[in-house]
Amino acid sequence: MSVATFRIPAGDLALERTFETIPDLRFEMAQVVAAEQGTTMSFVRVWGPSREDVEAAFELDPSVAGYTVVSQRGDSWLYELDWESVRLCVLREILFEGDAMILSVKGRNGSWVVQVMVLDRNTLSRIVDNAWKHDFSIDVVRITELDSESASPGELTQEQYETLMTAVEEGYFEIPRRTTMEELAEKLGITHQALSERFRRGHQTLIETSLEGQPPSFE
Repeated sequence: MSVATFRIPAGDLALERTFETIPDLRFEMAQVVAAEQGTTMSFVRVWGPSREDVEAAFELDPSVAGYTVVSQRGDSWLYELDWESVRLCVLREILFEGDAMILSVKGRNGSWVVQVMVLDRNTLSRIVDNAWKHDFSIDVVRITELDSESASPGELTQEQYETLMTAVEEGYFEIPRRTTMEELAEKLGITHQALSERFRRGHQTLIETSLEGQPPSFE
């Protein structure tokens, strides 16, 4: 399996006007890890100069149909956004059609930075080609191979290791998938939410281990 990080200009997706209004704005999508097809990725944590400035930028952005502030943590705010952008839905479908698992979606410096897990580089190439066909200016900035040593029990909790190994054995990461999250959760005797959380924490550990000493640059 491989972890790929790619960058897409906000003008190809959403929040271009917001970035123009607040150039140093940063955001991170919540609840994207292990999200399944049809899931609405509407929760976004935003860092900006002030809540008033962020919401004023949202009001001027044609890609945002509406917003609701959910909570505040430090100098960031969690929003539920109602997207007007069709392009965001198109990219999400391209990723799911390519059997990519979305690990993180972030934004800064006028671009979206998306990190996905794919079966191999050939799969990634097909996803990138499909994105270009849909006029996305996609730039792959990093590809990291996850070998068997990275996913050892020493780097993960036993539950995370067993969960990821079961997902591999049951064909969750194959093309096409031979099982669903619901079936995996039933096999493991846990809830869908618990499975999603194990995926999230397990992937975070694998990614941190594989990228250790290799800080990415998105500038």
